[in-house]
Amino acid sequence: MSGTAANVARTASPLLAAWFVVAALVGAYRRPGPRSLALTWVVAVPAGAVLRSLVRGGPWDDRLLVFTGVALAFTALFLLAARGVVASIRWTRKARSAEGAS
Repeated sequence: MSGTAANVARTASPLLAAWFVVAALVGAYRRPGPRSLALTWVVAVPAGAVLRSLVRGGPWDDRLLVFTGVALAFTALFLLAARGVVASIRWTRKARSAEGAS
């Protein structure tokens, strides 16, 4: 693994681990929906940022808050983009099935 890929993995791994643990506890995959997604997001991202600081030995000052804010912003963008793609696919399938029924 290259240096950049290793750094991405070291940064992403704690965030992903926190995401899957919180999602399991919240039931995000048993009861998918905006509420469980939002709860998972708002708890898992800050928990993942703290876990990342534990794994990497810091930071514990204002930089942790900045990292958490950036992580929340970017994961929100990715989640909204993914939800948009899913909604678009569902809309397209619904339109096609309605077209075929006529």
